Amino acid sequence: MSDPELSTFASAEALAGEVTALNAACRLADGAEAFNEDTMLSLAERSGVALRGSEGELLGLALVRQDGDDAHELELAVSPGARGRGHGRQLAETFLKDAEEAGRTARAWAHGDGSPARGLAEALGMREERLLLKLAATLDPSIHGLPQGGPRIVAFTMDRLDEVLEVNRRAFAHHPEQGSLDRDGFLARTREAWWSPERLLLAFSADDRVIGFHWLKVTEDEAEVYVVAVDPATAGRGIGRALMHAGLAHLFEEAHERVVLYVDGDNTPAVKLYRSLGFEDAHRDVRWEYPARHS
Repeated sequence: MSDPELSTFASAEALAGEVTALNAACRLADGAEAFNEDTMLSLAERSGVALRGSEGELLGLALVRQDGDDAHELELAVSPGARGRGHGRQLAETFLKDAEEAGRTARAWAHGDGSPARGLAEALGMREERLLLKLAATLDPSIHGLPQGGPRIVAFTMDRLDEVLEVNRRAFAHHPEQGSLDRDGFLARTREAWWSPERLLLAFSADDRVIGFHWLKVTEDEAEVYVVAVDPATAGRGIGRALMHAGLAHLFEEAHERVVLYVDGDNTPAVKLYRSLGFEDAHRDVRWEYPARHS
């Protein structure tokens, strides 16, 4: 039997079918997808390495994107049937070597923070750099009903898109993935099966400016608080809480029983708000980092 072969590619777009199948297999085996939504929507922007068996079958895949000007970010998956053979380490070491030769910091996501991923990251000398929490709550009208007062909140219309993108940019200026959402990225999401303008709720100021929004995502599997953004200029006025109540009340009216959301573990104000609304830990994603070595 021949050894598995590594091959590099400049764009993962041509591998879209294989990436989708591998992602689905990982979700079935692990309870978490190996590649996040942003990756799946922009495969053309991902380079990487594929590991294939003697019959050309995909054993593992490393997808890489440039994160800012000084880092490479990795998402890695090994087919459930090919695990325990060192394939994950081989792919990770190839990624680290490429990042080091380019003089870039290497970052890698472990979706689910399972012990194998944690053990591999620690063995490779990586450090935990970012924690992404998945929180969940059971919808309860006594907690999640729509309170009186607060800003006017109505459903999205396309004539407000530029305002929504600007609020998003300002609210997530510190968040490279979400803060970089542009018109093309937004429109790509509107082509997804889960999109509904009725589930993108906008909050308005007294002079009819968009000052925040709550974007809900509902799939066959779950209802999600997809994005909550408030213009920093209006922070501290209860806009975020009002938007949360409006969105959760909307989901309750649609007869959903449970809702999830993702939030950075160090976003203390947001975590405090969500926990006050009954959200509890359901899942953890960790981003690991290996610093660049400069000669």
